[in-house]
Amino acid sequence: MRTTRAKQLIGVAVLGAAVLAVALVAVALSTIVLRSGTGADPADAFSQISLVPEDLGDLVTWDADRELARPVEPTTRDLVEAGWIRAWSRVDAAQRSGDRELIDTWFLGSLADQVAKSSSPASGTSVSQRAHLLQVTFYSVDGSVMGLHAVSDMQRSAQGGPTLSTQDEFEVVMLLSDGNWRILHLTRLG
Repeated sequence: MRTTRAKQLIGVAVLGAAVLAVALVAVALSTIVLRSGTGADPADAFSQISLVPEDLGDLVTWDADRELARPVEPTTRDLVEAGWIRAWSRVDAAQRSGDRELIDTWFLGSLADQVAKSSSPASGTSVSQRAHLLQVTFYSVDGSVMGLHAVSDMQRSAQGGPTLSTQDEFEVVMLLSDGNWRILHLTRLG
């Protein structure tokens, strides 16, 4: 009879250990779930940056679009505006310093090569933006290609020379590539 009692005590002890192990696993899992759900606030983790640099704020005015296959979304318009302004800022930086890096961020293909060739450290030229009037002339159905007519007021200066104010007209093709609107084709009119 003593062995039966001993077996019962061992059985109760094993059952108690099993219950305790299950309880510990449940507590550990619930702690993991609670901690994974209470991380940093995404609003604190990501900061919103402006599309257009602050010092280049209100340079673009939009003219009424020509008849298009689909309307241009406001966000797309903001991104195209930012790409246009940043492209001209990059041209200015490249011509002032000869730094050809990041030209391909805003220009594509042979146009990127032409912009790179136009910039040398010895040139001492600059192109300052004063205002741009943009009109959408084409917007592809898939939203990846845009044609623009642009009238840009610029201030150009050459090392040791006078500063000239110019108003240039361009026909432009921009392409949505790797998340940026980039200038694929740029033709100065007149």
